[in-house]
Amino acid sequence: MTPDEAKELVAEDGFCGVSKTSDRLADFVIAGGGDNIDKLKSGREGIIKGFKDAQALWGEKLPDISYKTLDKALEKIDKRIEELGGKALDVEA
Repeated sequence: MTPDEAKELVAEDGFCGVSKTSDRLADFVIAGGGDNIDKLKSGREGIIKGFKDAQALWGEKLPDISYKTLDKALEKIDKRIEELGGKALDVEA
């Protein structure tokens, strides 16, 4: 892979960019949780746990794109929970 190809992948609208990656994460949780608020909250917690596990494996602070992706995915999940009349968990990664 060339440096230009790598830049394309992580660009805002690239396959590994914040927008598309956060959509994939959130859409997976929303599809799995459906209209069940408890399942949506569990999926949300799972994303946060996975992020914390990745931080531990990485051994230091993750690249900024990771935090932006997490925030955007959680926002989308929180919005769905609120649409269903629930309150999103107030948990920091």
